[in-house]
Amino acid sequence: MLKIGQFIYPWGSGHYSRMMRLNEVLEDYIKEEFEVHFSSKDHVYQKLLEKFPDHKDQIHEILMPTPIDGKFGPSILLSMLNFLLPIS
Repeated sequence: MLKIGQFIYPWGSGHYSRMMRLNEVLEDYIKEEFEVHFSSKDHVYQKLLEKFPDHKDQIHEILMPTPIDGKFGPSILLSMLNFLLPIS
């Protein structure tokens, strides 16, 4: 069995829509039996859980290191301080 991993960016819904369309047409092109695993976070992760409630084991929440939200990524302030005052 083939396993296919799809990473869906949580920024905007365009990427989610395109990946859902890809998921719909995969069986037209792949003749072998396959299993799709999705990875995302935040609202996209919740959308995936709602769309595929029977496949929760194939939906993975990931913590992406992004300095944009400051939650899971490096701190911009600490990075700037380290640049100005390097600590080894």
